Amino acid sequence: MPAVALMGISLGAMISECPCHPKPVPFTGIIITGSSDHTIESSGVARLGDIVLCSCGHSAPLISTTKIDNTTNGIPKCEIGSIFSSCPLGIIITGSATVT
Repeated sequence: MPAVALMGISLGAMISECPCHPKPVPFTGIIITGSSDHTIESSGVARLGDIVLCSCGHSAPLISTTKIDNTTNGIPKCEIGSIFSSCPLGIIITGSATVT
């Protein structure tokens, strides 16, 4: 199973370039929302709908996960491979070192 995604962890996540600029720019990101009462490694667990702030200045919600039946606060958890999309489109490529 892929590692659980965590709030506050730098994603280093890029699947494409942000197309919302005059010239598309590459980006990285950080998950800025997550569970406030369920933590792993001192960081909130990222869930479907939580927000990624991208280095290009845009933000996007986490929109897909394979952990539909594995929830935190009644919301599916996100993990490596989860997708965020709005203006930037990206994929989570880092997560918990200890929890899958």
